[in-house]
Amino acid sequence: MSSTIRYLETLAANPNLAALTAEELESLMDSLQLEAPEREALLRGDAAALANLSGARKLMAAIQFPGDANRSVKKKSRVATTTSRAKASRK
Repeated sequence: MSSTIRYLETLAANPNLAALTAEELESLMDSLQLEAPEREALLRGDAAALANLSGARKLMAAIQFPGDANRSVKKKSRVATTTSRAKASRK
């Protein structure tokens, strides 16, 4: 599977490789010694098959929630208050 990762990294690092023909892509796969099942999955663009071959998770998602605007204001005002108190105590 490390060969498949190298292949994908090579494609990602050089946008000009996106224009390669199928034969040229297969030549690149040959140079990286990809196994037949990996080649077939890559040529089909089958992410599920690649995940299965690598033992990766079938589904992964990143979820972001909006921040609480009031909370960040409170946090900033706490820092300002603490800083003001520290300055006042130095005088």
